[in-house]
Amino acid sequence: MTEQAQEITDLQVEEYLNKHRNFFVGRDKLLSKMRIPHATGAAVSLVERQLNLYRERHTQLDQHMRDMLTIARENDRLFEKTRRLVLDLLDVQSLDDLFLSLENSILYDFELNACSLFAFGISDDQPREHSSNSYMRIVLQSELPETLARWVASGQPYCGVLDEELTRFLFPQGAEKIKSAAVTPVRRGHDLGIFAIGSEQDDRFSAGMGTMFLNYISDVLAQVLPRFVQHALDE
Repeated sequence: MTEQAQEITDLQVEEYLNKHRNFFVGRDKLLSKMRIPHATGAAVSLVERQLNLYRERHTQLDQHMRDMLTIARENDRLFEKTRRLVLDLLDVQSLDDLFLSLENSILYDFELNACSLFAFGISDDQPREHSSNSYMRIVLQSELPETLARWVASGQPYCGVLDEELTRFLFPQGAEKIKSAAVTPVRRGHDLGIFAIGSEQDDRFSAGMGTMFLNYISDVLAQVLPRFVQHALDE
C-alpha cells in the first residue's frame, strides 16, 4: 500500500526556513545553487541577494541617521535663536521695545519676512504702525475675522497658507508678498493676543510641521505682554 505524496506549498517552505534559520549552514553547495529573480530580470544567488539587501538596509539606516543629525543641528540653531529672543523680551521696558525686539529677531535672526503682534485690549485704540513690513496693535477681540477667532478659541497654532482677507488683516503692509504663515494665540489662563509670522515662501509653513519653538515664544509673550498693554491703555 503506497501513500500519496503530499505537495509542499511555498508557505510551508517559508515557515520551515523561518523556524530553522541555520538550515543553510554547512550546505554551501546547495546555497550556491539557489537562484532568485532580480529586479533586472537576471538571476542572482541567494547570498548575493542577501548582500544586496544588507547594503540597501545599511544605506537606508545611514540616510536616516543623516536626517536625524540634520534635524538635531536645525533644532540647536532654533534653540539658540529662541534663547536670544527670550532674553531680549525679558529685558524690555515698554510695548514698543517688546515689539521691536520681537521684530528684529523674527526678521533678521530667524530670517523671515513679516511679524505681527496683536494684543487684546478693552478700548478701541487706533492701530499703531511700526514698519513697512510688520505690525503691532491693540485690538478688540470682537474685531477678529471669524476664522482667526476660531483659531484663538482652539488655543492651537495654525501653519500654512492664509486666504487674502486673513493675510491683509495680519500683515497689512506688504500682504501680497506673504505666501505662508504661522499664527499662534497668546494666552495665560485667558486670551491675551495673537502672534503671527509670515514668509514669502509658500512652503515655509505647512500643516503638520513642528510648533514647539513657536509655542515657547508665545508662552514668553504671555508672561510679559499684559503689563505693557495695560500701561499703553492707561496712557
